[in-house]
Amino acid sequence: MEELKDCWCGARFHDTPTGTPDNRRKTALGKLAAHYSRFSNMEIVLAFCMPLWIWNMMHNGLDLNLWLRIAVALTGMLFCITGSLMDRWLSKGISRIDVAEMSVSEVLRLVYYYRKKHFQFMAILLPWALIFIGLLIWMLPYDKWFLLGIACGALAGGAIGIAQFRTFMSEYREITGGDTD
Repeated sequence: MEELKDCWCGARFHDTPTGTPDNRRKTALGKLAAHYSRFSNMEIVLAFCMPLWIWNMMHNGLDLNLWLRIAVALTGMLFCITGSLMDRWLSKGISRIDVAEMSVSEVLRLVYYYRKKHFQFMAILLPWALIFIGLLIWMLPYDKWFLLGIACGALAGGAIGIAQFRTFMSEYREITGGDTD
């Protein structure tokens, strides 16, 4: 048993003096945490784009109620910030799993816990996204090009979302050895 532990500890990835890893290999946990972190960063950038997008609509000859524009921008910003905070929390939690110090059962318990939280966060964010799309439609219900843009965006976003969901679940399966039931 001690020999196995020494072998495991010797397999750790060490940083070079420049601070970059000496190889490109990542653990499955590291890939999953990095994936959540990238999502979190993207959502923060998107949150700050919302007011600019609404401002642009306001100055392109669209006669929109000021309070409706503010409500749509705030809803979009809060959605993105909430999603970012959720993904950042998941990233930090996954990053704290230490396979060298924790038992296999503890690692698996935490992985299943964060996977469950992922589903719970989706249950919060998906209805919120539908409300946001509904607000957009309510904002300009008479503009067929705007509605076509929303429909195309919803289809593209849904396809990307499903693909990313499958990637996340694949990463969880990689960690658990295929058992995610």
